[in-house]
Order: sequence, then C-alpha cells, then structure tokens
Amino acid sequence: MTTTEEAARPGHATDRPRPRIDGIDLARFLAIVGMMTAHLWVSDAFEITEPSSLLNPGAWAAVFDGRSAALFGLLAGVSVAIVSRRPLTLGGAEVPRLRLNLMTRGVVIAGIGVVLEELQYAIAVVLTVYGFVFIALALLVRQGPRRLFALAAGSMVLGTLSVLVADLVPTSVWEPNGVIVRVFVGGMYPVFIWIGYGLVGMAVMRLGLHDPVVQRRVTATGASMALVAYALGAVVSRTWTHVSLPGIEEFASGEPQPAVTDLGMVELAAPVSDWQFILLSPDAHSGGVLDLMGSLGVALAVLGMCLLACRNERVLRLTAPMRAAGAMPLTIYILHVLTAAVVAKLFFWQKTEFMELLMTSVTTAGPEHEQAMELLMAWMVETTLAKWALLAASIIAFPVLASLWRRRHAKGPAEELLSRAVAKVTADSPPPNWQR
Repeated sequence: MTTTEEAARPGHATDRPRPRIDGIDLARFLAIVGMMTAHLWVSDAFEITEPSSLLNPGAWAAVFDGRSAALFGLLAGVSVAIVSRRPLTLGGAEVPRLRLNLMTRGVVIAGIGVVLEELQYAIAVVLTVYGFVFIALALLVRQGPRRLFALAAGSMVLGTLSVLVADLVPTSVWEPNGVIVRVFVGGMYPVFIWIGYGLVGMAVMRLGLHDPVVQRRVTATGASMALVAYALGAVVSRTWTHVSLPGIEEFASGEPQPAVTDLGMVELAAPVSDWQFILLSPDAHSGGVLDLMGSLGVALAVLGMCLLACRNERVLRLTAPMRAAGAMPLTIYILHVLTAAVVAKLFFWQKTEFMELLMTSVTTAGPEHEQAMELLMAWMVETTLAKWALLAASIIAFPVLASLWRRRHAKGPAEELLSRAVAKVTADSPPPNWQR
C-alpha cells in the first residue's frame, strides 16, 4: 500500500513524522462528504408529492445518514492506533505522554464542538462526542485487538441501553438543560456508541491493516454485517410499528392536526416507540442493535475498500485532491459547519413567517390552507436548492483548496493549531504516572 510522509516537528515519539496511509485519508474524505450530504441533501419540498418514492432525494440522503458519522468514529480509533505505535514500542515515559497528548487533543476537539454548536443550529455537531472518544481511547492504548473488540461490544451494548433509558425517562429527571442526556446518553451521537466505533477502529488497525489480506477480510466482514443487519431491519420495521412525528405529507393533506401547540411544535399523543423497537431499530442514529451493526458494517466495508483501491497507482492519482481533503478533516469539517450556518442564516431568517405558515396550513382548510401551502412549498424549494448548491460547491471546492494548501503545508490550518495547542500543554506538563 502506497504511503506518503507527513512532516512533523522533531520531539517526542508522538511528534515525529509518520507515514500517511492513503486509503485512510480517502476514507476520511468519504466520511466527511457523507456527513455533508446527510446535512444538506434535504428534500422537504419533495416530501409533499413523493414522500416514499425513489423520486424523493431524501431516500438517497438516508444512505449516508448515521453511517458516515460511524465511519468518522471508526477512523478516530484507527488514528489513535497509528499514533500510539511508536510510543508503545519505546515504552517508559512515552506511554503516559501519549495518553496526555490524546486527552488534551480530545478536550480541545470537544471544546471546538461546543463552540460550533453555539454558533449555529443547522447541524448536529459530532466533534463534542468525537473529543470524548479520544479521551476514552487514550486510557486503552495498551490493549490488544481481542480485548478491544470485547470492550467495543460492551460499550455499544451500554450505549444502546443508555438510549433506551434516555427515551423512556424524561430529560428533566437527568438535569434541567439536558446536556448530560444529549452528550452522554441520548442525542444524535451517544458517546458510548461512538467510543465503541473507536475501539473497533483501534482493533482492526492492530490486526495488521496494512496487509491486503486483512483489508479484504475487513471489507468482506463489514459488507456481510451490513447485509444481515439491514435484511433483519426490514423485517423488524414491518413487524413493529412505532409512533413518529407527522410528516409534511400529513400537513399537506389539509386535515387539522390537533397535536400542535401554539409554538408550532408537534406533540406526540403516545411514546415515540416501544422498548422492543428501540433495542432492535435499524434506523440511523436510533442506537438500536441493528443500526449499530449496519452502520459499523458499512464503515468497515468502506474503510477496507478504500485501502484496497489505493493500492492502485491510477486510483492514487485520481483521488489525490480527495485524499488531500481527507488529510485535514478537522479543517474541512469546521468549514462545512460554518458555511452551512451561513446558508441557514440567509434562508431561515423567515423562520417566524415559516412557523406561521405551518400553523395556518395545519389548522385551516379551503383557500387559506391552499395559499399557505403554496407559500410554504416555495420557501421549501428555495431553501432546498440553496443547500444543494452549497453541497455541490463544497464537494468540488474543498478538495481543490486542500490540494493547494498542502503544496506548502504538511497539515491543515485547524490541524496545525490543534497540534501546537497540544504540544504547548504537553511540553509544559510532566507526563503523568499512567503506566498501565
């Protein structure tokens, strides 16, 4: 497998140059593109006429939803396994220094995630949980593949159970503002589930992921897991029905919806789902067993295929801009969130008017309902097209900009600032006495 050298400043083992693994950079880029697609490939304007058709682009976006974030989490573990190889070989003070480095990195990344969440509301930011994943993995850098797989399974089971508890127990029981539930228990990215993804990433890297035989096995295993999970998921979805928020097609029917408050938010007349569906749900971000199995399977298959593909020189040449973007994922992700926030700001300034139109469309009939629906549809089309344009521009522009940047710099701007911040903290602090 072809690799390229990544420059780094001399110093401790965690600071020295490491070879870049091209397939991993390509997988990182695909993970980011998948998340951008899940965030921006919206289709509200199509839900009215084609709610369950292949003509509805929302059906295409669902392919990326949840699975790309799982790949991002898996690659976090792969990265930890790569950077820990030399310190573990050297031993001594290098191991606690490595742990301090990873924990500091995790705290800074989580802090960036909190800032991005406060700056915008359009995207559920993964970086907060991603930072906690680094902190958790730092404590387990000495573990071998077999134990890492076992810990990953336990972490994912704990994550599914925490999602179940969070769904059944009111948030107010946990705390008034729900931060613990959102970050550690429920939310879009339950931390125990993403720690599990990271542990699997560490384990597969330590199986010898440079070996093409291992790459093929990882690809085949992932594809098999995904196939089984989503086949069973189709059965589960037909067996158990669960209550969900009324879709836009219900709003478009003209029938008054009694469960709408004066704030325009939909209230459920029954629990969102029963415990059986939560445990086995195949839906993205549900935390169900089949969701985790399918998402992890897709992530493993994509990682394996990227590694195998990058053994070909022609593929390397064709994917060079993509790999350049994948080599600076933090920078690209931050740019994605900020540009999406700008578009949301430009088009969601009409949010008050939108909610008024939504209320009118739901609670009225006749000409008033039809007029509100026409305005609502126009607003949705305008917003959808703006997000599609941003998605296309991002997929084209980010690899080009990353290629130009990496001609002069070894790291992306955010990655360089992160490395300097971590280096300053670890240089000023003696390594803690963590020898186990």
